[in-house]
Amino acid sequence: MNALYYDPFLEQVIDYVGGVKDIQKGVLRPVIPLDRIFEEDPVRMLRAIKYSAKTSAKMSFKMRRKIRKSSSLLAQVSPSRLTEELLKIINSGNASTIIAEALDTDLYMALQPAATGMMYENRRFEASYMKNMQLLDKLIKNNPDARLGEKLVYLVKDFILGLTDWKKELEAHTPSAELYAKTWRECRNFILPMNPQRTELEFAIRTVLKEMGVPVKAKKKKPARALEKIAE
Repeated sequence: MNALYYDPFLEQVIDYVGGVKDIQKGVLRPVIPLDRIFEEDPVRMLRAIKYSAKTSAKMSFKMRRKIRKSSSLLAQVSPSRLTEELLKIINSGNASTIIAEALDTDLYMALQPAATGMMYENRRFEASYMKNMQLLDKLIKNNPDARLGEKLVYLVKDFILGLTDWKKELEAHTPSAELYAKTWRECRNFILPMNPQRTELEFAIRTVLKEMGVPVKAKKKKPARALEKIAE
């Protein structure tokens, strides 16, 4: 379905691979043989589940089985590329469906190993995590220009909630700076190998802590003069 060409002068779709018929049938079919498509580029597995989830096109049993068997190949993909793919999923407006497919095909372990492990161990965490992905999709549809930090909230919220007994921490008057520092370290490890911009992850953590009543001060901006010196 993504191997079609369009001639803007003749206003015709040029199809060398039978893609139009596949679209009409709602079938997702690779144009490269299955015995080498994912070995050549493991990220194609992520693209396959994204196309399937976004278009409701069905993958064959053989293709799905091949993806499961090849899922470990994603371990050789660089963190920066995995971050790029996960950000595409987060920004797609179809994150809940795509992540469900990634879990079913054993691919989400490469993108978010800590979260995947927790979902395998705890059904309640899985249900809450997937619900937050649905809320993320709703945010994207209602506010496509939302900053990344607002989106990351849905990725880390359940994890932060389970880090400690927040009620006891507040009753014990644990310094908010101490709570923030610990939460930052834990969240940074939790989302690996994803490596988003630090300020955006900080925004997400502060937002969640604020919702729980932890009085974390916003990070101060550098004076304009200091910024000018840095620019020089």
